[in-house]
Amino acid sequence: MTLFIWQILCLIFALLLGLCLYLAYHLKDSLDKSLTREEDAYSELLDFPDVNPNPVMRINKSGALIYANAACSPILVFWQVGLQNKIPAQWREIIRQVLLADNHQSVELSCFDKDYSLNFVPMKQGFVSIFGMDITERKAIEKELEKRTTVDDLTNLPNRIIFNQNLALEINHAKAAKSKFGVLIVRLDDYFEVVNTYGQNTAESLLLAFCERLSDYTNDQNSLASLSDNEFGIITPSVSTPSMMVSFAQGLIEKCTTPYKIGERDIFVTLSIGIAFYPADGDSMDILTRNAQLAVNRTSHTRNQYEFFQRGMADQLQVKRAIITDLHKALTNNELMVYYQPQIDLKQRKMIGAEALLRWNHPEKGFISPAFFIPAAEETQLIMPIGEWVLRQVCQQLIQWQHAGYPSIKIAVNVSARQFFQSDIVDIVRTVIRETKISPEWLEIELTESAVVQNMDKAIEIMKGLRALGVELSLDDFGTGYSSLSYLMQFPVNKLKIDRSFVKIIEDDSSQYAVTKGIIELGHSLNLSVIAEGVETKAQLQYLKKHNCDLIQGFYFSEAQPPEKFPALFKAEWKS
Repeated sequence: MTLFIWQILCLIFALLLGLCLYLAYHLKDSLDKSLTREEDAYSELLDFPDVNPNPVMRINKSGALIYANAACSPILVFWQVGLQNKIPAQWREIIRQVLLADNHQSVELSCFDKDYSLNFVPMKQGFVSIFGMDITERKAIEKELEKRTTVDDLTNLPNRIIFNQNLALEINHAKAAKSKFGVLIVRLDDYFEVVNTYGQNTAESLLLAFCERLSDYTNDQNSLASLSDNEFGIITPSVSTPSMMVSFAQGLIEKCTTPYKIGERDIFVTLSIGIAFYPADGDSMDILTRNAQLAVNRTSHTRNQYEFFQRGMADQLQVKRAIITDLHKALTNNELMVYYQPQIDLKQRKMIGAEALLRWNHPEKGFISPAFFIPAAEETQLIMPIGEWVLRQVCQQLIQWQHAGYPSIKIAVNVSARQFFQSDIVDIVRTVIRETKISPEWLEIELTESAVVQNMDKAIEIMKGLRALGVELSLDDFGTGYSSLSYLMQFPVNKLKIDRSFVKIIEDDSSQYAVTKGIIELGHSLNLSVIAEGVETKAQLQYLKKHNCDLIQGFYFSEAQPPEKFPALFKAEWKS
């Protein structure tokens, strides 16, 4: 029985072996036929070289050109060879490799204004045929795509990819040479204001003129790149100390902020520059650029035109990011609240209004200053839902006080620049008024002068829309936004609010505080009410009263109060 099984297995093995040999024979035969067909196809191409629009050549094993069709002319001129001449040595080496490996090889050739792909194919009897294809158009497309990934379309400057590559190379060089260098982030502050005011074409012309000056100043010794619409990076190997960098930055500012003549307009711009040094402020590409970015962002708070990176900036950023994370939860967790600070009419000695002030009672950190979290909210677009929530809270609170029998007063609600220009503020106010059923005469929208001057024409249009709803408008922080008198006369506002910086300086009731007095007189000449905020001392109150300021707001009378405590102020006596 066992012998029988072994016989069967041997028979099966023999059959399988025979089958494998059969398949191998036929596979080799198929390959041979395929190769023959391929060579025949190549031969057909070689048999009719003159009708082939692409280059066709045949080379012998010694590297001599046996024949070529008319399409080969540019290549032969480039190689400087004719029939029976040997092709250049580097190409003869390819012939040798192709014959040795018995396998085809493709190589690209650029000659004059043409690009070719040359396919070297081994043939019988030691010949090699070269079949070419014109790939000039394809290479042009590839170059354009490469350019678009490495060069800014508008300014034609290297982009962030090239900046990062150059920065990595400079770090490696400085590490080997134990040297230092500087990294700058330069921001054209006014770019988006120009876009909003004069349009995209004017803004792009300004940007091109600015980049031309920037390129001239940085010269070939420094690497310049476009990082975003209005930010540029500079690597300065030759500027490696703070004293040298101060001179470099001041010169850059002087050259690049001279007024630009764009069309018929003279356009003035300002710059912000953030500076970091290798290796003191970072020894990697990411850390250096981050720290230079932190420094340039710092200029918006210090109002300096350039800032050096300082270690505390990174810590502040971490705190800020934590605050932003918590701020996302604050609205849904009922951590935000509205306080109210009374506004007193000096002539009537009566509270006629209040300003709504946002407060945040953090569950762990306690009350967080609005000066810190409001800018964070604006940066993250959270100011939109928060601003609408404040408006709705104020209107609902007004209705509650009126239903409780308290005298009606006007409540001022602050609207930030981002809310004003980027949200449909008119529709939002209209919807809240309708849904809360408040009379619009008791609502005041407070805008900062520095916000409306960003785009005065659009600001006037929006303000007219708000006034059409029946609400009043006040211009906050007046005296700090550089709005012209001609624009001020067009602003459909009811009230000017003197910036607290012009109140804080008052130490007595003398007449030396010309700006403060001038704002009061200007407001009255335009038939506007004038209110002073930040009034804290008797001297400030007496001076403002002497010069006929209409309304007073500040700690002298009362700090901001929560809704449950504010009603007590309706009964207070306001003595001046």
